[in-house]
Amino acid sequence: MKLQKLIIENIASIEKACIDFAHGPLGEDSIFLICGPTGAGKSTLLDAVCLALYNTTPRLRQAANERYQDENDSFSGQTEGVSIDDSRMLMRRDSVSAQVELWFTDAAGEALRAVWSVARARNKAGGKIQKVVWTLSLQDGTPLTNKSTETRAEIERRIGLTFEQFCRTTLLAQGEFTKFLKSKEEEKSNILEKLTGTEIYSRISREIYVMKTEKEAELQELKAQTGGIVLLGDEELAALQAEQTQVTAETTALRKELKQWQDLRKWMTDEQKLVLAQEEAGKALQTVTERVESEGYRRNKALLEDWDRTADVRFQWTEQATLQQRIRTSEEELARLAQKYHALNGEYVRLERMRDRSREELAACEDFLAGVQEKVPVYEAAQSLTALSDQIRRALQVTEDCRKEQVRKGAEQRKMAEARQKASAAYEEARKIEEKKQAEVTACRTQLEALQPETLRREKQEAEARLGDWKALREALALRMEKEKAWLEVQQNRKALQDEGRRQQQAVEELKAQAEVCRKEKEEVQQVYDKQQMACTDWAREARARLSKGDVCPVCGRPVEEDLENEAHFVSLLEPVRVLLAEKTRRTEEVLAALARAEAEVRALTRQEAMEAKKETAAEAAFRQAEAAVKQQPLGTAVTETADGIAQVEQALQAQQEVCGRLDTQWQQAEEVQQRLNGLTKAREALTADREQWHRKVEEADKAVSRLEAELRMLEEALAREQLTVSQCVEKGQALVTFVPWKADWQTGREEFITRLQEEVVRYAARQKEKERLAHQVESLTGQLNQVEEIRLSIWTVRPAWKETDGEAVPDGPCPEGLPARWNGLHAAVLSACQALQTSRKLAEEKRAGVEAFLSAHPEISGEYLEKLAGLEVEKVQQARRTLQKLDNELAACRAEKERVARELEGHRAQRPQDREAVTPEVVEETMASREEALTAKVSRLGAIAQVLAHQEEGLQRIRKLKERIEVKQKEVDSWAGVASLFGSADGKKFRNIAQSYVLRQLLAGANHYLSRLTDRYRMECPPGGLTILLRDEYQGGVKRPTSTISGGESFLVSLALALGLSSLNRKSLSVDVLFIDEGFGTLDSDYLNTVMESLERLHQIGGKKVGIISHVEALRERIATQIHVERVNHMRGVTILSWNPSSSVSSEAEYETRLDAVADLLESLETEEGKKIPVIIHLFGSPNVAENDRAAGIRSPEEYIRLWRSTVDYLRNRRNIHHVLYAYSVYGIVSEEEIGQYYPGNEYVDIVGLNLYQDFEADKSGELYQQRLNMGLSAIGRFTEENRKLPALTDTGSKGVKISNFFSSVLDPVISKYKISYIMFGPNAWNEEECYYVPIPGHPASEDFLKFAHSPHIIVCGKKI
Repeated sequence: MKLQKLIIENIASIEKACIDFAHGPLGEDSIFLICGPTGAGKSTLLDAVCLALYNTTPRLRQAANERYQDENDSFSGQTEGVSIDDSRMLMRRDSVSAQVELWFTDAAGEALRAVWSVARARNKAGGKIQKVVWTLSLQDGTPLTNKSTETRAEIERRIGLTFEQFCRTTLLAQGEFTKFLKSKEEEKSNILEKLTGTEIYSRISREIYVMKTEKEAELQELKAQTGGIVLLGDEELAALQAEQTQVTAETTALRKELKQWQDLRKWMTDEQKLVLAQEEAGKALQTVTERVESEGYRRNKALLEDWDRTADVRFQWTEQATLQQRIRTSEEELARLAQKYHALNGEYVRLERMRDRSREELAACEDFLAGVQEKVPVYEAAQSLTALSDQIRRALQVTEDCRKEQVRKGAEQRKMAEARQKASAAYEEARKIEEKKQAEVTACRTQLEALQPETLRREKQEAEARLGDWKALREALALRMEKEKAWLEVQQNRKALQDEGRRQQQAVEELKAQAEVCRKEKEEVQQVYDKQQMACTDWAREARARLSKGDVCPVCGRPVEEDLENEAHFVSLLEPVRVLLAEKTRRTEEVLAALARAEAEVRALTRQEAMEAKKETAAEAAFRQAEAAVKQQPLGTAVTETADGIAQVEQALQAQQEVCGRLDTQWQQAEEVQQRLNGLTKAREALTADREQWHRKVEEADKAVSRLEAELRMLEEALAREQLTVSQCVEKGQALVTFVPWKADWQTGREEFITRLQEEVVRYAARQKEKERLAHQVESLTGQLNQVEEIRLSIWTVRPAWKETDGEAVPDGPCPEGLPARWNGLHAAVLSACQALQTSRKLAEEKRAGVEAFLSAHPEISGEYLEKLAGLEVEKVQQARRTLQKLDNELAACRAEKERVARELEGHRAQRPQDREAVTPEVVEETMASREEALTAKVSRLGAIAQVLAHQEEGLQRIRKLKERIEVKQKEVDSWAGVASLFGSADGKKFRNIAQSYVLRQLLAGANHYLSRLTDRYRMECPPGGLTILLRDEYQGGVKRPTSTISGGESFLVSLALALGLSSLNRKSLSVDVLFIDEGFGTLDSDYLNTVMESLERLHQIGGKKVGIISHVEALRERIATQIHVERVNHMRGVTILSWNPSSSVSSEAEYETRLDAVADLLESLETEEGKKIPVIIHLFGSPNVAENDRAAGIRSPEEYIRLWRSTVDYLRNRRNIHHVLYAYSVYGIVSEEEIGQYYPGNEYVDIVGLNLYQDFEADKSGELYQQRLNMGLSAIGRFTEENRKLPALTDTGSKGVKISNFFSSVLDPVISKYKISYIMFGPNAWNEEECYYVPIPGHPASEDFLKFAHSPHIIVCGKKI
């Protein structure tokens, strides 16, 4: 964990403070001092760190657990007073809010920010103090916790330290320095447990003890389980096994007999099934036979035979009909194609007519183009003539505009000359008034110096400080009286409680004596009652009944001398004894109850007396603290220790108030003079501004007059240029007009000529296109006609009759499209139809001949019957075939089934049992029922016997397993008992003490390492297994003695060594980089002090730790260079860095701060009209990698540069509270990332990283070298800023007299457009050097290019320069 920054606001005695541990002097030095007067708030700095991390402080933790009612403030959530250890008590009086903000990194190196804050309700001075708001977030603002309960756990998890560990290893607070050294063994154990995490050993010790106890209980439970298992005896087991054998034999015989009867019953059942199946098979065969022999079966059978015999001829018959249909279809198709032929023939005639018309139009177009051939060169130059005409028109318009502008500029020049004369007169008048006001300012300043305001201010501050001291002393005295009174009251209350406790203790002793007497009396009566009651029991009555006079009693052995009384007599003797026993019991219980109440009262009084003792101790401590506070007051010695001390203070306070009043009057007078001086100064400044404004107006008028003269000259030149342009364009046009009749038109009527020429050019171009189109059309139509003619001839070869119809008249119509393709389609269709017709006729004749041949060979089949057969549906024929086949299959199956059943019945009857031939099914069923009942009884008995035997076996198995488990468990118990004897205990102390003794030896080894650097006299040791710390005195021959025998200074050295040892324990979580030591150095002499300081200074080298010391010792203030000085300022405290080793490059820190104050004053004055601060970018010190800049000023190394930069920024931020500034760090030229980082002051001190680059364009005419250097530099800047998350910029660029006219748009913009830079700054123009400017002035060759660049959409121009 590393502390980075601490920001405090309104905490205890500190109003505002900001301490940067990571940068500046605190970040560079390994040791620093926190000093200041008593009560100024030094320890409050450490309290603030604890508040931010743990919401408490060491001083609050030490406070008593008491509450009080605050008369001045009220606290939210508290109805019965506020606890004195409430962290909100640290909020400054009369403030509306308080806050602590701590920036640090956790054990993993992640940057965090913890904020502790409290505020009054509605931010009003009288509002209730609200609950604490305690949060943790990343330094980039990402929240990690929002609730206070979560914040503590998250912080402890991230830094690995609880509050106690943090205080012991990092923050050695007042009163805690030697606590570990002088603590008892148990207290050391608790401290080490919290610091080193050895609480795990206590938990392990307790768990070992618990585990041993649990294993012993498990063993006893297993042993108890063996006693609960009951087994049979040997005789019982033998008898049961014999019975099982007998019943098993009988069961086997019964099952065999029953099996025979079951077989017989099954044979009879199967015989009945076979007889029934034989009858059913006969009936099915008869039914199928009848269906086969029917008339329909025979008719269908004959039809199927004819169908099969005429299969080929039926196919020929069907094919003949199909071919006849095809012939008819082909003839119809040819008729349709003939109609299409006639239609296409008409389109062919119209196509011929269109070709003839196109030829006529083409001839007319060619005649027109031949007539305009002389004008063609002019037509070709038409575009150039139009451009020349437009240029002439624009030039004439510009000439007219220039003449008008000449007139306007001349009037403006005369007007500006008059304005300059008036401004010059006003300037002289303003100068005279300013000199008069300056005289008044000088007189007022002389009057103010006579009042000596600085001396008056110092005296006033000293008087107010002394007045505050008197007030503080009065408050301290009042507080001491109050605490003394409270102490006396607590003493009286405690004495009263002690007296009451003694009286109650005497009462308890008396009640104990009474209780003892009552107990003994009750026991005596109880014995008598028990004996008498025994005499009335049954056996006593029987014994008395057998006894008579002269017998001997069998109980007591005495003779019976007279006859015994009856039973009623003995019972009557028992009642009085019982009543007496009840009375004694009641009396005893009453005394015991009174004793318990008295003892409870004594315990309550004891607790109250203990609480009062604590209150007395606290009250005494509060009184001593108040008394010490009085003595620590600066004016504490000015009063006597008498009752009239407050009166003395009141008198001194009144006198001091009078002094303060007199000084306030004088100060008010000085302030009035100062205010008058300020008013005069402001008036004089306003007059100066007025004078300077008139002066600027005179200069502006001079510049305007010069500018207007230059502009008039430029207008004259523009007129000459435009007139020359007109004459040149006219001559060029005259040369282009080659058609002689048109030359006069170009000279006299140019606009009308251009219009007429453009129209003729359009007509000429249209005729050219028309000619090309007609020529192409004639060629295309001729080709189509030739193709169609060839197709017609081919069609006539197959259909010659169609040729005779061509002479018919064809009406006019639209020109057909795609005619050759349509004729091709017709040709293909005609050929296909003719071929199909011929083929179908040939096949039809062949089929007809085949049918006639079949009918001649089979006279039984007529043509009509054949036609009928051919007309039958194939599916119906197949259905009839399947039906007949099914009947045939059923007939065969029925015959086979009948034969199979007959064979099975014959075989079954042959297998009938011989000895059961006369048995009926009824006899079989009765016999089987009786045998099954007998078998069930036998099986049930066998099951019962088997269950008993299984239970016996199960018991034996359980006993064997339990014995095995008992043996295993006994080994576990022995093992855990051995471990517990070494490490286990119910309270967990056995193993913890062993581990902590080892940890303590490690701690003492580390502490002795530091102690050897402090003194060679002492070494710390501890006995094995113990936590007692002993000191071995090397000066006394190595004798060992307790730590309580050493002096205060030696105790401080040993405690410091222990603290350093604790802070360097090898645990990752204990890695805080700062060790704070609060007080303790006052007990050391100068030699020991030097030794301690040398060791602390080496601590940073040894373990990387810094040391912060809080002390009043003057020698430390002289020795430690870096100090945080906490001092009173107007009864409030603030924190500033006072002591600092400045860089050798600065001759005087005071002189440098004076310069920084002037810069800060300027920055504070930069405000808008609404009073808002104007953001400013500051370039500090120029480019460090250029020798003629900062190194020439005395900065010779990167370390000096970085230190000067950081101190400057810290001064402006922290001392002058300047926060509206961005700091720009820049390097020059082509740089690498390593060169940028060499002088880099750090991310906390830089906002913008930029490049400075200038170029001599006398040598670099094209700007290519500049582009290369700029590319390389911005590339390195871009990588560096992306890694460090800063804004990149081109912080300064340009060159004297940029000669490239397009420099900004063609050289600069292409490069910067590739990089995401935040801004560009061009070097300022020099007012005292010719041609020295970085941004072009009006009239410069690059001025228009700069305006174009500045108005680009990705450029924003800052027009106001500070």
